[in-house]
Amino acid sequence: MALAGWEVTVLATVMQSPFAATPPQSSGTLETRFRYLLQRIDALAAERDAYASVLFDGRGSQFRDLSRRFSGYLFRSNEGKAGAHIADTPAFVDSATSAGIQIADMCAYVVRVDHEKQLSRGPLPSGDEYLRAIRRWYRLIGQLTVNFTIGNGQPLRGIYRLPPGVR
Repeated sequence: MALAGWEVTVLATVMQSPFAATPPQSSGTLETRFRYLLQRIDALAAERDAYASVLFDGRGSQFRDLSRRFSGYLFRSNEGKAGAHIADTPAFVDSATSAGIQIADMCAYVVRVDHEKQLSRGPLPSGDEYLRAIRRWYRLIGQLTVNFTIGNGQPLRGIYRLPPGVR
């Protein structure tokens, strides 16, 4: 779907309590939330016979050496090596200078609120225009996502809720 002339596809991994303290990662280990997102990015790029560059909001320091862990995943793990459609180094971009990152931030916020409040599962509180707007935006985002089936027949949902406790 096009958004003001841009082709936009929304992919997300949603975890419980994303703002809770994250335990330290072992050397070279890329968190599950990023690995699952990279699976979806690679599937999308493969489907389009294209390559993807991965952009993160910020300077990267908040992710504790993410660039090294990202490259380690792509070059050292079997799963990462199988993903041949992703550029080997992520870029860190300030959302203040990138409309694409601003759109990603907005989508992430809407997906987060929808999943935390379980807005898609039932009626909304009467008169709550904020939650009504979030639900409406979530439905639009749902139209911008795509689900995949990978080589072994495993389904990959474009917006995937991680099991409790998985980071």
